[in-house]
Amino acid sequence: MPNQNLLIDLQHHFTIVNNLNLEIEELKQKITENSEILKTEKLIQPVIERFNALNTEKRQQENILDDLEINQKKLKEKMFDGSISNEKQFAAIEDEIQQNDSKISSYQDSVLSIIDDIEKYENALNQARQKIEKLKNDKELEDKVNVDLITQYELTLIEEKLLLDDEIKKNDPLSINLFNKIASQNSAVAVAEINNDRCGACKILVPKSKLAKIKENNDFVICDSCPVILCMKGN
Repeated sequence: MPNQNLLIDLQHHFTIVNNLNLEIEELKQKITENSEILKTEKLIQPVIERFNALNTEKRQQENILDDLEINQKKLKEKMFDGSISNEKQFAAIEDEIQQNDSKISSYQDSVLSIIDDIEKYENALNQARQKIEKLKNDKELEDKVNVDLITQYELTLIEEKLLLDDEIKKNDPLSINLFNKIASQNSAVAVAEINNDRCGACKILVPKSKLAKIKENNDFVICDSCPVILCMKGN
């Protein structure tokens, strides 16, 4: 016949060990979880690419502008170096200088516009990087707390496993085999204590006939609603 008191105690310690293992596993998953940081870094990648592209475009435009200004200086010097022999040549250089002025003005406006855009993207990047830095700092602090908790839980787990081993030794092999079979199929719950004539696991009202069998304690009594061994303290 099953020892119902021992089975209840076995379930108690089995639940503690199982819950500790789940807590440790959950904390370890939290430590490896970096999705929010990775998501934020992924979101700013297009901003970084656009920022770099704008800087490249700015350098290209500045190089063109430098060339135009150098050419403009040469044209103006040529107007007065005595190399122009007639009015037609003078008019042609004047026309080229005017065209150059227009190009220089256009490229200057373009560079200024790009600089404005660069500043906007730079500000956005700075804010995003500050957010990422905060996320990483917060994660580091959280990880430290979780590592400490894991250490505490693992120490407690060692003690609880010893207590569980003692409870396993107290129970007969038939009880242990049935307990393990049900626990593996029912989220680690194999035994439920009767409370106010109800199953302690699913809360369903236990028929009087089954209550009588539990009190007789001649065999294992399984709940009609959930697959647990029904037990009463004192039996």
